[in-house]
Amino acid sequence: VIFKECRGYLGLGKCQSRNYNAQIADTTLCFMMYQMLSLAKRFSEYEILGALFRSERDRLQVLTLWSRTLEEVRHLLEVLSREAGVDLLACLSTVAARQMADFSTKVWAHLLCDSDDYAMPDLD
Repeated sequence: VIFKECRGYLGLGKCQSRNYNAQIADTTLCFMMYQMLSLAKRFSEYEILGALFRSERDRLQVLTLWSRTLEEVRHLLEVLSREAGVDLLACLSTVAARQMADFSTKVWAHLLCDSDDYAMPDLD
């Protein structure tokens, strides 16, 4: 059931990248989205909700799926960095800023040079 729903609704298996890491990331994000959606469904189908569940339900409904995913990943990284005694978030934010700058430069260069070709370039 999970694979059928992920394929039909979340686009599992439709990643056309030739990069193995991109395919793993696409599959991981697909299953993370499925978990978030099933959690939201579970919260919304309670008949009797206590104050804790009501506040969680409201919080989950206000945030978008992507921001919830990023928040959970950030929380996980905070816990891991606290346990390891390393400032992992500062290191990752520096790396992410560099990668985002490189990615946006490549995308803009592709869009400006090949405006009639809509296929994304191989950004590896």
